[in-house]
Amino acid sequence: LARRRWILSLSLAVAAISAALYALGFLLLFRPDLIVFVDILFAAAALLIYCYLELTDDIPIARTLLLLSVTGLFTFFLLTGGVDQTGIYWFYAFPLWIFVITNRREGWVWIAILLLLVATGYVLNSVGMTELPYPSVALRQFFVNMLIMSGLSYAVEWFRERTEQESVQAKMDIERQIAVRTKELREKTTALDRTSWAVERGYMQIHEEKAKLMASINSLEVGLLIADGKGGIIAANEAVRHLLGTDPWTLTMADLQRKFTGVLDIRELVNQCAESKTPVRLEDIRFGNTILRASFSPILVKGMHQGKESEQIVGTVILLEDVTEGKLMER
Repeated sequence: LARRRWILSLSLAVAAISAALYALGFLLLFRPDLIVFVDILFAAAALLIYCYLELTDDIPIARTLLLLSVTGLFTFFLLTGGVDQTGIYWFYAFPLWIFVITNRREGWVWIAILLLLVATGYVLNSVGMTELPYPSVALRQFFVNMLIMSGLSYAVEWFRERTEQESVQAKMDIERQIAVRTKELREKTTALDRTSWAVERGYMQIHEEKAKLMASINSLEVGLLIADGKGGIIAANEAVRHLLGTDPWTLTMADLQRKFTGVLDIRELVNQCAESKTPVRLEDIRFGNTILRASFSPILVKGMHQGKESEQIVGTVILLEDVTEGKLMER
């Protein structure tokens, strides 16, 4: 619609200026004639229609007024021949222009009006009711050529509109896909942010729980060690330092095994506890100048194995208690 309004405004401006200049040039170079008066009248009509369009923005009325003015001008050319019988050549520009400022159906209506005008003139000229400045052969050739030009102009405009519609549709499809992908990306980003926040929160909670657990473990007076399912030491409290004289943070299963060489086979006891899934307790363990009591308890987690619920061993808790003082008092 905006494109047709722009073309209509341009057509009115060009028509008014060109007709006025043509009339002025013809008046200066030749002589006052009827064609000068008609050109001036057409230029004035085009100028008035242009002003009407700018004031009201009523495209259909302005377009109809312009087409009526052009039809009237062409009727004058058909009856008088224009300048040296060249007026009929102006008709050939009509199909190229009409499909641009109107839709295809309305364009054919105006072309039909123009061809009907020519056909009427041809019939009246043939029966002698009027005398046109063109021979009958020229009118017949003109009629056929106008049909061909109209068909070609229609095809060009149809192809242009079809291409424009496909371009607009493709653009809309792309924009729709972009909107969908943007929405999906936004949703995924939101979900990722929530997941990240949940992971971060869970991570902090794990650290808090771990800190609480380590504080609880370190507050115990007995030595506590936790071995994982592979037999590695993953945690030990400060009481282990006093009992074994080693750093609990760097203690490994190999270190623990060496500490109890000739006293206990720590690895064997851990394996025995894991296989039996029952605690193993030992009394009166001589470790240097101290007497220890030791217990090995399995860490069991329920899970599914081959479709059945079962208990899985994920580690072992080792407790070492100094009972030297109690044993001396018993004696």
